[in-house]
Amino acid sequence: MVETIVAQQTAETIFQAWLREMDDRRLESEALTWIWLSETHNSNPWDEELWRRDCVRSECQRRQKPEIFLRAENNILAQIRRTAE
Repeated sequence: MVETIVAQQTAETIFQAWLREMDDRRLESEALTWIWLSETHNSNPWDEELWRRDCVRSECQRRQKPEIFLRAENNILAQIRRTAE
């Protein structure tokens, strides 16, 4: 169990560094991907799509541009609602 947690923390650190290198447009694209995956899968708190989504949200907040994440989230939720109708 400890090895799994350490591996995840390492993966998160690498992913966070990768996000920091992106421009805003690419970051929004990543937000779309991970929001979609986290909303459409039955996930538990340790699942990859959830922690990656949270990393994208944190990066948007770090840049003081929460609108990047919110725009992506609203887009995905609207698509899910249309699909459910």
